[in-house]
Amino acid sequence: LIPANLRGRAVAMISTVWGLATVVGPAFGGGFAQFEMWRGAFWSLVVLTGLFTYFAWKITPQTEAHGRFSALPYRRLSILGAAVLALSLTSQTDDLSERLALFALALILSVWSFWRDSHSGAPMFPRQAMNLFSQMGALHWIVALSSVTTVFVQSFMSLHLQVLRGLPPISASYFLMILA
Repeated sequence: LIPANLRGRAVAMISTVWGLATVVGPAFGGGFAQFEMWRGAFWSLVVLTGLFTYFAWKITPQTEAHGRFSALPYRRLSILGAAVLALSLTSQTDDLSERLALFALALILSVWSFWRDSHSGAPMFPRQAMNLFSQMGALHWIVALSSVTTVFVQSFMSLHLQVLRGLPPISASYFLMILA
């Protein structure tokens, strides 16, 4: 996926982003929680997403492929984005049947996105990306499950520290940062 001469740089960039997120994230989220403005954290992410999209659009050079400008896979990205949105909407309803329907929709859209990508001439994901029995698929599953586990542990540890130990949200967040 990444040329051998650029792998060190790629790993360094990924590590820097995760390290920066570990330091900035607790202050950012904990600050909103501390002042009981937790919805503001989500709205600020909308602004950051817009800024990131704008700068990515302006900075990323256009390349020419097969005699025409190569295009982003807007349809596949939109389907994948719709899957994420459907999954996110499950937290906005208390009705179990609505949650199950949204979850099913997210699953169907995700499978459809991966199916379209696997049949594309220019895939977004590596071949066999979700195949548990391929080397690439096993790696993706390990990273995905490790990430999910980490998020759950940190989320519930923060809740534990706040509810059972009486720590303010920002203190609980920085305690988790130290653990990370």
